[in-house]
Amino acid sequence: MPEELWSFFWANRYLMNIIPPTAAGIIQELSKQRRFIPGIFLVIHTFGRDLKRNIHIHLSTTIGGLSTSSNNFWVKGCYFYHDTIKKMWRYRIIDLLREEFKEGCLKLPPHLNHIKSYKTFASWTSQFYNNTWVVHLNKQTDNMKANVEYLGKYLKRPLSVKQESLLIMALPLHTSFLTTTQILQKS
Repeated sequence: MPEELWSFFWANRYLMNIIPPTAAGIIQELSKQRRFIPGIFLVIHTFGRDLKRNIHIHLSTTIGGLSTSSNNFWVKGCYFYHDTIKKMWRYRIIDLLREEFKEGCLKLPPHLNHIKSYKTFASWTSQFYNNTWVVHLNKQTDNMKANVEYLGKYLKRPLSVKQESLLIMALPLHTSFLTTTQILQKS
């Protein structure tokens, strides 16, 4: 997402809990249209390699999934179109901010405190529909070793010193109910 929007997520930390299911929801929606349930691994990062604030998602998905038909077979080789994902992501993030503003829940960054009406806020956020949003899709790969190494580097990363806990969210296939587990850091 454009860096101009990062300050909203820092001022409204609860929004960071909404980003992962939003990103996964896009893949789930596209998969549902093709009648399969994908495997999804997702990590939200609040900083970049340079350790500056940069809220972004790393999402890895299977290139197929379990068929939603009664046969329960594996659907192979489904491709997700870059432009479609980018447009859906852009729309959902802008819509999230607009809805939170409309409900009176959104704290504005100091430089936008002059915005009082929904109409003005919606107009201000409209500019981001014209911006290029970076959504990077890696090429599909059957290299399991590379996939495990990629996912492993996120699993082994320790909690930051300032972070008190890690929240793990899961959507088990057998229940379809979102579950959360909180891992507290030892003091």
